[in-house]
Amino acid sequence: MTLYEMTANAIYLYDLLSNGDIDEQTVNDSLEGMDVAGKLEDYCKVIRQFEADAAVYKAEKDRLAAKQKKAEEAVERLEAAVLNYMSATNTEKVKCGVFDVKVKQSKAANIVNADEISPEYMIQQPPKIDRAAIRKALMSGKAVDGAELKINYSINIK
Repeated sequence: MTLYEMTANAIYLYDLLSNGDIDEQTVNDSLEGMDVAGKLEDYCKVIRQFEADAAVYKAEKDRLAAKQKKAEEAVERLEAAVLNYMSATNTEKVKCGVFDVKVKQSKAANIVNADEISPEYMIQQPPKIDRAAIRKALMSGKAVDGAELKINYSINIK
């Protein structure tokens, strides 16, 4: 019997108990017969395993991200060294084995004082909802048009 089927059976038993069609001891005996505790324990074990797997994946992702960052920083340092050499030797192009190295030039706007930039050069940002402030207001009993306090449920496995 799946947990879904057990949930349906438990709801049915609860309805019978609520209507007085069945006594509490019969409900408890029925739930024991379905091995609810065993089934829930199995689900908790599977949940814990997935949590452990996710933690391992996250740790590996973080480890690989750190390696990626180190590799990218090494590329930047090496490219800077090549550029410094080529600048110092006044070389714009060099063929070295299977590689052709060229110094390229690009131009970018450097902002030295953002306060002096005219509004015509500003990108307008859309307003963003402050969910934390709304939650705080709702929790304090204040009404907020367009929002309501939603109660979420979750499980805590210890």
